[in-house]
Amino acid sequence: MVLDPSLNAVTKLTRTEFAVVRAYAQGMRPVDIANRYLLDPDEDEHLSEAQAIQRILALRDRLVQFALQHGRPEIAGMFEALRARSGVGMSRRVDAVSALEQLGQGYPQPQHEVSLWFKPSLARRLMAAEIRRIEDLTSLANRRGSSWWRAVPRIGAQSAEVITHWLVRQRSAMGAAAVKAYVLPPAAHAHRDALVPLALAPGMPYPVPLEHMLVPASNTATGPGLAADLAFVRGWLGAWTR
Repeated sequence: MVLDPSLNAVTKLTRTEFAVVRAYAQGMRPVDIANRYLLDPDEDEHLSEAQAIQRILALRDRLVQFALQHGRPEIAGMFEALRARSGVGMSRRVDAVSALEQLGQGYPQPQHEVSLWFKPSLARRLMAAEIRRIEDLTSLANRRGSSWWRAVPRIGAQSAEVITHWLVRQRSAMGAAAVKAYVLPPAAHAHRDALVPLALAPGMPYPVPLEHMLVPASNTATGPGLAADLAFVRGWLGAWTR
C-alpha cells in the first residue's frame, strides 16, 4: 500500500520557505517574494497578488504549527496576526523566524492536539470521534490493538496505515506514552502466518481464538476437564446467538 503523505502535517519549513516568511514579515511585496523564492524559473508561471499571498500565508500557517509543536505559543501568536502587516513588531518577527529556523524537528507530546501533527481533513475526523489529543489516540490504539481504527467513523484502512506508521515512528520519542509493540499497521497483518489450531492445554505455546481451539485429548490428566470447560463455553455462547 502506498502511504498518502497528504494526511501527515508537514512540520519544519525548508530554508527557502523560512526566507519567504521572513521577507513577508519585513514588508516585501508578495508577488516579488513569489517570483524570487516560490516559482520555478524554467516555468512560465505568473501569480496574481492574491495567489502569491495565499501561498505565503500557507507557509505562515505551517510556521505557526511548527512553533506550537515546540511549545512556543508566543511566536505562534506573532505570526497568526501576520495578515495585517505593519512596522510594529517587524524586527521581533524576523528574530523569531531566525530562532525557529535553528530548531530541529519537533516531537509529539501526549498533550498535543492531533491537529498539530495531522492535516486538517484527518484531524477533523479524529476530533469528531472525541480523539482530540495524541494521548487519546495512543490510548485507543493500546486498548483496541491494531484494529483501533474500526472504532473511528470515516477512518479507513489507508488512513489507519498512515496514522499507525506515524505512531510507531514516535515510540522512542514518546516513551511510556507510546503505542505498544502489538499495535501494527493494517498492511502488516497481510504478511503474518495463518493461525494454526491448537488443542486447549496448560502448556499452549500461544493463545488462539475460540474457533481455533481444539478439544484436548481425553487420555491426559487435564484433558477431560478442559474438554468439558470448552464445551460449556461454546454451549453458552451458542445459546446467546440463537
